[in-house]
Amino acid sequence: MFRLTALIAATWCCQALAGPIEDDAFAAFETFCIFKLNSPGQIPGMVEYIGAPELRGNAARPYLGALEGRAWMMRRDAGPFVLLLADDGTCGLFAPDGDRSSFRAILNAYPAATLTASEPVGTEQRDLYVIVAARKDDEPDFRAAIMLRASNLASVRGAYLSAIPEKLLKEKRWRLPPGRRHGDLTSRHSIRPSMMGRVRFVCGSS
Repeated sequence: MFRLTALIAATWCCQALAGPIEDDAFAAFETFCIFKLNSPGQIPGMVEYIGAPELRGNAARPYLGALEGRAWMMRRDAGPFVLLLADDGTCGLFAPDGDRSSFRAILNAYPAATLTASEPVGTEQRDLYVIVAARKDDEPDFRAAIMLRASNLASVRGAYLSAIPEKLLKEKRWRLPPGRRHGDLTSRHSIRPSMMGRVRFVCGSS
């Protein structure tokens, strides 16, 4: 196992990341999968910068499922999680020790997110959120779908978060429900305090 301390000045800028796995995992999900959702080409370089090792071949397949893409393992003191980037532009995260109700609480309090559906699908419970936010460059609003998935089976642990860009939704002709518009996704008001500051990632495997 190796440890790497990284200062991500652009978005993690005030206080140390700490707390339960859901806080740590959502901070990474917000940074990579929300803020960089329309610039997925930048994500691998950012992940390499903080030293997170890539899972290759069969090691990545359980997390990617039927999708083609890349996966990286990140370990925090509260627990590990896996960052996922699919070739179709979907960005996601799997927290094996994450709790759906805790992620729901975070998303329900997230300024730009609106819960639009919650339903069981097979053995899973799925919650669909829509993010709508203004952009500083006066371009059309940032819009994306966020899917929270977790098993209803007590024997299956963990939770998935997925961010789907509006471009992909349009290509697949999936209608994005209207959401509550937030003033500016990149404003300081939308950056949760737990994700700001000097970030100490414990990367790799023991």
